[in-house]
Amino acid sequence: MRRSRKWIFTLAAVCLFLFCGQYLPEEPLKSKAMAVGFGIDLTGKETVSIHLQILTGSGSKQQSGSNTRVLSAEGATLGEAAYKISRKTGLAVSLTHCNVVILGESLLKSPSVYAVLNYLICNGYLSDNACLISCKGSAGDLLSSPIGFGGNASVYVREIIGMYDSFGDITGKKLREFVVDYHRHGQANWLPFVTRKKISEEIPPSSGGENVERKENYLFEMNKVAVLVKNKFVGVWDAPGAVAVNCLLNKISKGQIQTIGEHGEKIDWYVLKNDCKTSYDKENLKVNADLKVQALVKEIIDYSEDNAHVDRLFVTKEEEKRFEKDLADIISAFYSEMQKKNADVFGFKEGFFSHCRIDLEDVPLSEIGLEVKVELTRT
Repeated sequence: MRRSRKWIFTLAAVCLFLFCGQYLPEEPLKSKAMAVGFGIDLTGKETVSIHLQILTGSGSKQQSGSNTRVLSAEGATLGEAAYKISRKTGLAVSLTHCNVVILGESLLKSPSVYAVLNYLICNGYLSDNACLISCKGSAGDLLSSPIGFGGNASVYVREIIGMYDSFGDITGKKLREFVVDYHRHGQANWLPFVTRKKISEEIPPSSGGENVERKENYLFEMNKVAVLVKNKFVGVWDAPGAVAVNCLLNKISKGQIQTIGEHGEKIDWYVLKNDCKTSYDKENLKVNADLKVQALVKEIIDYSEDNAHVDRLFVTKEEEKRFEKDLADIISAFYSEMQKKNADVFGFKEGFFSHCRIDLEDVPLSEIGLEVKVELTRT
């Protein structure tokens, strides 16, 4: 009896949906500006500029990608700028499928970074899992860049971070992670920092002759990190900084680290995984980081004239110890830089509060020590 009632109710619901569905308001996709990338620049003390990479039926030769174009507008608020785009195009702006948010250098270095991102999250415009990056120069220029391997800038960024996130010196950060880190003790934050690299693609001439037309394309270098404390921009660090962040804060499932061999060879290690355990010494205000790395030798390159030591795929015990020492030195050197800037990127103050119940909010980071021990396991 109960089963028959379920079937009756289910059938009634289906019939109701089929009968009433035709009367529901419709908003076809063609009436929306579906954004896949969202860039923000600060254009003045009281104005911002937004750039939306939207899906279109056909591409534009001036824009990046075969089926997208970049629309820009300026306003006193993000909402006002988005309204101007809607009014200009006759399309309702939709960020439902936007997975990449790019902060231009002008916004990154202003005190308005957190206010802008918090506004986006609180109003539910974006998924809190959207990929968040910063860039050199304008976010609009980055979004409009023709990509060397086709596609568009938003998809290119997402694919690189999705494929190589925590790949040694390539990092990734989500919008919700940035907001969470902002509210930790120390309020230090980091973001991937992207720069463009110009490349030339040769295109055969349309008519006879030896001249070859060159079309400019771009690749993105994503192995840098920008550091902020509260709303203050601290600086940008090269690949070693990204390596340090990944080793202590992230899980590396694949990656590459290079060390120097006994005779000056360059040894490329393929990192399979890492595991970092931190303990907190309350008495001495010191953090002990025990980092275990599982890796294998990928390649040994010798640049000497006689190539005496290139024909091998094994490493000595001394070279394994050098790997451990070099990686520990990279992390320690980056932490020393953070101590000078009082930027608690690794969240050690939060760790002391959670594990030892002591508040170090007003204690300079220079008074918190770090000892890194690396243990290499070869596969």
